[in-house]
Amino acid sequence: MSHSTVLIVGKDPEKQLEPYWELDLSYEEIKEDPRAVFEDETETVKKEFEKYKEIYSTLEKHNEYFANYLKDKTEDEKVKEWEDGKKTTESIEAHCEGDGYTILEDGRIGSYSNPNAKWDWYQLGGRWSGYLMLKDGTRADQAYKKDIDVDAMIKRGQDEASNRYDKMVEVCGIIPIISKWKTYYKKISETYTRDQAIDDYHNQAGSKHFHNSLKKLRDTDKEGLRKEVTWYELDDYQCSKDEYIKRHKYQCFSTFAVLKDNKWYEKGEMGWFGIVSDEKDDWNKSFVKIFDSIDDDQLLSVYDLHI
Repeated sequence: MSHSTVLIVGKDPEKQLEPYWELDLSYEEIKEDPRAVFEDETETVKKEFEKYKEIYSTLEKHNEYFANYLKDKTEDEKVKEWEDGKKTTESIEAHCEGDGYTILEDGRIGSYSNPNAKWDWYQLGGRWSGYLMLKDGTRADQAYKKDIDVDAMIKRGQDEASNRYDKMVEVCGIIPIISKWKTYYKKISETYTRDQAIDDYHNQAGSKHFHNSLKKLRDTDKEGLRKEVTWYELDDYQCSKDEYIKRHKYQCFSTFAVLKDNKWYEKGEMGWFGIVSDEKDDWNKSFVKIFDSIDDDQLLSVYDLHI
């Protein structure tokens, strides 16, 4: 559900990626794969099963718990959702089958997976085709370090950052001040759901100003600007223009991850829809340090990873 870039150092880049496959295999295949580990989630699954048995015990409890999800459903659709879900609470086996858990012969419940998984498919270049700018003025997905024009890539990053900040100001007038998403994300728990966090984040005055500013551009000669800025993350703009450019100067140079000497380095943990958790604030500094340690004659390849 997400794409990211990885810079692979050395020959046979695709062979280097093999240990990091998500393992889209049958149960019989995955349990025999040396990359797979069984994660014992017995207690968690049993608690989850009891929780959903209670939720699906009545239609009223179901509708109350899933109120946000069901708000646009008809009464018949709500009943259908409840009846389908209730079937998965008839036994622990039904619950496990519905959620993809495995029950081992010894009674343990969990699933097999590759704890080091970083991709389910990949492509050289992919969405970032031509990522590397070369000293001869051309662009490539794969090149020797000595041929890469690092200064040109950094300059491009600065220019693009400056242009984006100007567009944000053009849309909003003044950059709205908000509390960043990670402030709400850290609060998520059993009593404060992800949906609540999303609602609270978007209900901030600054967030509403941003979205209302975008709406005003619909059906105008700035529709193209609206479509572009819609994808901007307001969190990133909680700073001055100079600070924003400084922060993003390496954006066209650094990749999300680096694979070097059989070791994986990354900016953070990539989740669904491009959401990154545990993001490293000093990633660009780390990337430059790793890049500087690479020999000039080493082959470098930029891959688009999907996970």
